[in-house]
Amino acid sequence: MKVQELRQLLSTADRARLEKAFVESYKKFSKQKKEEVDLIIGDILVIWRTVLMISVQLAEAETGIPYFFSNCMENNKEITLYRALDLMNMMDEDDMWIQIYEYGVKKKIKPREFLQESYQKRINVKMENKNEQE
Repeated sequence: MKVQELRQLLSTADRARLEKAFVESYKKFSKQKKEEVDLIIGDILVIWRTVLMISVQLAEAETGIPYFFSNCMENNKEITLYRALDLMNMMDEDDMWIQIYEYGVKKKIKPREFLQESYQKRINVKMENKNEQE
């Protein structure tokens, strides 16, 4: 399955309608059912993280990053940003980490303090490396 096909599959649902139905149903679930649903949501998040990871590896970040941010099921966009940055950190993708951070800020997401500090450190290292090469 191609990345584009996977994106299309995950985007075909009417998101607002599904979210509303889900929230209404979730409130009525037993504790055991809520735990099952939470596991499914975790699996869905893994799929979206995988799509982002594949997009980065295939040099398709310009489409993968907006897709991840628009489809991730987190209620708090700062958590979405954190998850994307955490994935880039695990992939050892410093330039992509910076790009995703800047994308989030451009989308008016306020990163938590330690992410702001990490961004500044990464920018400083990037500038030092650039100066050393010149």
